[in-house]
Amino acid sequence: MLLDAEIVESSTEGTALQLAAKQIESKDLSGAATTLERYLITDPESLVVRVEYAIILCRLDDLQAGRFEVAKIAENGLDQPTADRVQAECQITASDMPALKNR
Repeated sequence: MLLDAEIVESSTEGTALQLAAKQIESKDLSGAATTLERYLITDPESLVVRVEYAIILCRLDDLQAGRFEVAKIAENGLDQPTADRVQAECQITASDMPALKNR
């Protein structure tokens, strides 16, 4: 029953981000990653969700997967505050990922 409710709650970008934020607040990073991954299946182009997903993966110490997601989003260019946040959370230097610089 709980899984069904989470699927419904993560059916839009806004609700997926809200549910993930609640899960992060309750220290359920794996649940937050699952919520965002579920949403990305339906909308793989969602930059804001992919940024949050990458950061959560890095916070879960899955730096390889997090950096893989960062590489996907870096192609689109990021505003400087978002690029700075991604670099800090995923331990990426500007020289490692020059595409993170804003365009």
